[in-house]
Amino acid sequence: MRLLEGAIMGEAANVTNEEAKESLDVIKDTMARCRKGIAATGSPYLIIWGAIWIAGFTAVHFWGEPGGWIFTGLDVVGIILSVAVGVYYGRSAPVRSAVDKKMLRRIMWFWIAVFGYIGLLLVLMGSHEQLKCTALV
Repeated sequence: MRLLEGAIMGEAANVTNEEAKESLDVIKDTMARCRKGIAATGSPYLIIWGAIWIAGFTAVHFWGEPGGWIFTGLDVVGIILSVAVGVYYGRSAPVRSAVDKKMLRRIMWFWIAVFGYIGLLLVLMGSHEQLKCTALV
């Protein structure tokens, strides 16, 4: 704390080896907690989508075109599970500021607009042939 006060006052900071070691330990601890927090909230998504992709590609491999419909159904299940995980972790997260909530709403509306636009394009194309849908992507 003495280091911060000296830096604010414009004084030269004389730091002992012990204070420097203590500061580095605090930084290492913060980095470790940050990594664990990211891993804890990111791993459920990787597990969900890994399982869906394995099941979906297996269905396509063995059943061909009907497997594509199975894959589509699995994608819908994955989206629902991802939203549920997001809501769960969002409620257990620390309190966010009004700015964070405003930004999250903007991100949400962006993705709703993107998926709405893609859905509208698919409807307007009139045909759901695989080649046309692939060209859209």
